[in-house]
Amino acid sequence: MTLTPPPSDSTASTPAMPAPMASPSMCEQPAAAAAAGGGGGGGSGGAAGGAAGGPVLVVEPGPSCGYASSGSPLTLQPLTPKSDGSGVLATAGETAAASDGKGLPRMSSGLETRESAFDEAIFGGDAADIREVRRLASLGVPDGDPCLRATVWKLMLGYLPPERNQWDDVLAEKRAQYLEFERHVTVSFEERCGGSSGSGGGGEEELTREAASDDPLSTPLRSKKKSDSKWAEHFADEATREQISVDVLRTRPEMHFFNGESGPAALARQAEMRRALFVYAKLNPGTGYVQGMNELFAPLYYMFSLADEAQAKAKGRDATAQSNGDGTKGSAPRSEPPPPSAAEADAFFAFVSLMSEMRDCFVKQLDDTSVGVKALMARLMEIVEAEDPALHSRLEGVSGGANDSQDDISPTGKLAARFSSAWSAFSASSQQYVRNLRERARGGSASEGNATRGSRAASLSKEMEANRRETENMRGRVDPQFYAFRWITLALTQEFTLVDVVRLWDYLLAAEPLCVVERLLRLCASMLLRVKPMLVNADFPTCVKLLQTYPLEPTEELCEDAGSTDVVAVLLRGAFRMET
Repeated sequence: MTLTPPPSDSTASTPAMPAPMASPSMCEQPAAAAAAGGGGGGGSGGAAGGAAGGPVLVVEPGPSCGYASSGSPLTLQPLTPKSDGSGVLATAGETAAASDGKGLPRMSSGLETRESAFDEAIFGGDAADIREVRRLASLGVPDGDPCLRATVWKLMLGYLPPERNQWDDVLAEKRAQYLEFERHVTVSFEERCGGSSGSGGGGEEELTREAASDDPLSTPLRSKKKSDSKWAEHFADEATREQISVDVLRTRPEMHFFNGESGPAALARQAEMRRALFVYAKLNPGTGYVQGMNELFAPLYYMFSLADEAQAKAKGRDATAQSNGDGTKGSAPRSEPPPPSAAEADAFFAFVSLMSEMRDCFVKQLDDTSVGVKALMARLMEIVEAEDPALHSRLEGVSGGANDSQDDISPTGKLAARFSSAWSAFSASSQQYVRNLRERARGGSASEGNATRGSRAASLSKEMEANRRETENMRGRVDPQFYAFRWITLALTQEFTLVDVVRLWDYLLAAEPLCVVERLLRLCASMLLRVKPMLVNADFPTCVKLLQTYPLEPTEELCEDAGSTDVVAVLLRGAFRMET
């Protein structure tokens, strides 16, 4: 099936979409500034390519970040407030005096100053200054107006063009295009088989002869290729829908926004998430849907929904005025699913662009290649080694690196050291006991044959070897797959609250195209460096438990170096330090 998006002037197919509006505030800028998605998106791997104008979205090649090639890693200039008091951020080369004494960036003071800087970068001319927007967003987008963050994310991801006079047209075109995608990939089985589900009888009775020959119980089906069978396609689609439904129900259950038990509005949001993820899976058969994609979609959909609600309130009406009171859109019949919302369409295209950066992490066949998730974990260990060789030695299970700087060991580390010493003594005693048993085995009674004594000696030797391996495993290698696999593939969405994830994603999405993963790896390295005092002398089980349930509570031990109790700020400072 070849899908052709409607022409750019086709806007009549999106009656449920909010109409563009204009007023001085950010929420009242043309609809793009509120919840916009548009511009070019990126496709998924494998068979994601397609002809121009088709439903499969293709990503143009961009600059390499160095983690999967021979090139050098991306180097970004840290941002610091200018000394003129304007609140505009400058690079370290422009003003060294504006740093905190360590060459690290710091937030400009005052929410109004930061908002003014964004306003100048976006609306100061005929076109937005994307480079300046990225620089400002690296230090965080103000939380006061969700429309501002939605607009900034769309600009950085390339959905909105820099020229503001094109925003309305781009939004209308992209939302109409998504509606067309949704209608084509969610066709009923009768429509897929060529039958009619309209008047004149049931759709099953009106299936074409070709569809009838495709019956899974008929003989001709056995001679058909599986890819040619409409029944096989139907069953595959149902399996994908079921997996998506299960994952959507697990998405942020602690939040009323996503939790279906909180009311009809949340149930409607779950339906929109399921629909958008299914459309993505159908348009990108090379990747399809993989568990965890729902976690990447959620922050985008959350922010754009908040922007839609703020935009609706700015127009003087409640955000739910378009519904029938039960979560369905106003003009849609109650017996039919509601049409896509603006937030759903915008989040879909944003997700497509994000997956153009993350897709290789979800393709199992690429795991052992230079672009797969294993290569990314190896790159993470390279960053850690460059920043802190002692911590790297501990994680790799290399003895002699973790105890080089005893003066820096915290009380927790000293307690772990005493435990390690006691364990070593116990281990030595155990080994001596095994050696004694082995000597006794060698000197068995005269009535025993040589074969019996040899068997006993071999058994005791295996027991001693197992004891030695268990001792080594107490401080063995902490494989990144135990913790970093989830950090990388889910972009830290499972390690932090959604509020903190949004702040971290300000920094991630501000990266240049195709360089988001490199910034993500620096954040992961910063996470490891933050908990170094708890890792250097801990045993293997303690390390794994700590990294799989990352500590978010600020403690004096973990934050004394950064001088801050804000965990996210500590991690961002660490990531910026690696870029200098």
